[in-house]
Amino acid sequence: MGWGGQEIRIVRESLGMIRRGYRVIIAAPEKSSILKKAREAGITAFPAEFRKKSIPCILAMKSLLEREGVQILNTHSSADSWVATMAAKICKKKPLVIRTRHLSTPVGTSVLSRLIYDTLTDAIITTGEEIRQKMICRNRFRGEKI
Repeated sequence: MGWGGQEIRIVRESLGMIRRGYRVIIAAPEKSSILKKAREAGITAFPAEFRKKSIPCILAMKSLLEREGVQILNTHSSADSWVATMAAKICKKKPLVIRTRHLSTPVGTSVLSRLIYDTLTDAIITTGEEIRQKMICRNRFRGEKI
């Protein structure tokens, strides 16, 4: 809900993609700072709820992805990754799923972490090589995806 490094990076990268000719949309909680800042920057932004294990949230995201013709989905945090990735997997035309990892803290080693990072995603973007190496060595994620 706040405005910090991750949110600033998302808005800046979105603006860079728009300058390169891509259509970008941001989905974020209605009262979040990023939704407001994205709209102020001229980025198309939609309110969305990201409650894990919520079928209504997943179906609403599926509807948004299909209505907007999303081809590439980039998730950034745990809640949006679970909701949006599950939605993408049930879309008629499935978008590619990218999971961006902003934090240097280690990713958990549970089956669920493997599922959301390695199994259900097409690619992982990290903000540094050290994070990539930790994911390969500690989590045994496939390096070619990162």
